[in-house]
Amino acid sequence: MLNCHKTTELISQGQDRSLTWLEKLNIRFHLLFCDGCRHFKQNMQDMRYFVSQHFNRK
Repeated sequence: MLNCHKTTELISQGQDRSLTWLEKLNIRFHLLFCDGCRHFKQNMQDMRYFVSQHFNRK
């Protein structure tokens, strides 16, 4: 099982590249048990959405 450091690193990398199916599976498994990493993932998704909305308005 991934630790939190590796999980957040992969979540961040997933914003810029396609993750392998094994990386995705490991992240999903970790997120089942870790509230902090679930919140981190949600915050990353929210930030990406709000930034894209800001630049799409211009």
